[in-house]
Amino acid sequence: MYPYSNADGSFFVPYSGAYNEADYPYRTLDAAFTSDEIRVDGRADGAWETAPGSPIAQAGPSAFGSADTSGTLRALGNVPMLYLLIVVRNSSV
Repeated sequence: MYPYSNADGSFFVPYSGAYNEADYPYRTLDAAFTSDEIRVDGRADGAWETAPGSPIAQAGPSAFGSADTSGTLRALGNVPMLYLLIVVRNSSV
């Protein structure tokens, strides 16, 4: 099925590497506050436009076997919840 499909039917991809802070330094991520209702429906609409995007570069082996994986992380706060939106791009899929 998929190259990361496990014998038990799960799709869990274990991390097998080491974190290198020199190559991937920690950064802060600011969450934009919104009083809008956030729907978790797979669509980045409405209040997500106010949340600044933080680029994500591939930091380890890709589950798809490609080094072309990247993405964007956004955070929205709506007390008492914190929502994260991760958009992943992979040119080989």
